[in-house]
Amino acid sequence: MRELARNPVMLAEARQALPQLRAAATAPAGEDGVRRVIGRRLVTFPQARMNDAQWAAWWESYYETCADLAEEALEAGMAAWVRDPQSQWMPKPGKLRELALSTPNRAARAYGRVTAALRLVEERDGRRSGSPVDRENLSKLMADFRARMSANRPQEPEKPKSQPIHGETDESGLTAAMREVLGR
Repeated sequence: MRELARNPVMLAEARQALPQLRAAATAPAGEDGVRRVIGRRLVTFPQARMNDAQWAAWWESYYETCADLAEEALEAGMAAWVRDPQSQWMPKPGKLRELALSTPNRAARAYGRVTAALRLVEERDGRRSGSPVDRENLSKLMADFRARMSANRPQEPEKPKSQPIHGETDESGLTAAMREVLGR
């Protein structure tokens, strides 16, 4: 992602490909996409013999459950199912949906990387966009603020000068009474 953000040529290509990446990552597979993803696995997981009405009902449950997901997500979910050593039959529609939503896929990763790189570039360029004029203006505003704050600061009242309550002190700072106490 950072390499993409640093390379202007790659970044321009990625920016141009962003709509196609978004479509691949988010466009619903529809019935055709569901049929393509599952149909390729019917050889791996053969189904019982069914008549046309049973096949239609079987496919309908997958369409209802998974047609709104991206085909790449369905493909990644199905690949995860095939890799599972415990899988012996086709996943139920709900399980395929769960796998499609939880398994990372190439299209979503590519779209995520490109959008993250573009966000990084926008943040970087946003930090650089401050011109010297803006900094000068900010300095002036801060100086004005500080001046107004110090002008509005309440003045502390002058403390009254108090007369010392002790007697005269000598050159060492002691009074006669203090010398008497120290002499005892």
